[in-house]
Amino acid sequence: DIENCSTIYSNVFGICNNPNYINCKNLQSINAKNCKLVDGNAFQQLSNLKYVNIENCTAIGTGAFSRCKSLQSVKISKKITIGEHAFYDCNILSDIDLNKCLIGSYAFKNCRSLTNVNLNSCIQINSRAFDGCIGLKEISLNMMRIGSYAFYNCKNLNKVYIKTENVIPIGKSVFYNNDKIISNLKIYLQPGTKKSYSDEPNWKEYLNYLVKIKLYTQPIIIQKLVVQNQMVLLMLLERALKVKMLQVQ
Repeated sequence: DIENCSTIYSNVFGICNNPNYINCKNLQSINAKNCKLVDGNAFQQLSNLKYVNIENCTAIGTGAFSRCKSLQSVKISKKITIGEHAFYDCNILSDIDLNKCLIGSYAFKNCRSLTNVNLNSCIQINSRAFDGCIGLKEISLNMMRIGSYAFYNCKNLNKVYIKTENVIPIGKSVFYNNDKIISNLKIYLQPGTKKSYSDEPNWKEYLNYLVKIKLYTQPIIIQKLVVQNQMVLLMLLERALKVKMLQVQ
């Protein structure tokens, strides 16, 4: 338990991969909730590490958790910078909440089990950050920039929701699989923004994949049904009153 440690330095747990330190090598959970910085390669290749709590950390260094093959859950800060290769090849990691973050290149490359990732308030995604994340099917984006090949080989990604009315600058081949645009891909835009996106060089090739979000469709239908039901009710009341008046006469 290193709960009150403010900084976890580079390669500090590197010794854990030495067979002479078997107890350290079998480390399965880390509680460093008050840590502010996890330096580069700090926990690299800890094959039995499953759970990490760094909920107040503001920066994760290069390769900090790379090749932690058993890593399942990471609790991180709502505002954080994630370095290059930070979670590279963490095959079992399935979900992570990336709020106001900046994600480095290759940060989650080959995280094949990653199915649930919150990118709604993410600031920037750099090149190949999610390359090879074949478990991703749906993402929401609302950031300043997306680097080249950011979601390359995410072959099952079929829904991308753009939450901002501003055009997000992107690099080349962001949504490609094996040098072709991901099949069945749909990119949902805010109303009135399709023209702006189609004018951007790296967005032009996705023109046939851009879809306008239909807002308020369901509430309008419900409202119409309510109005119709009210009209029917009024008609029935009118008929009932007429019948009653005739009976009185």
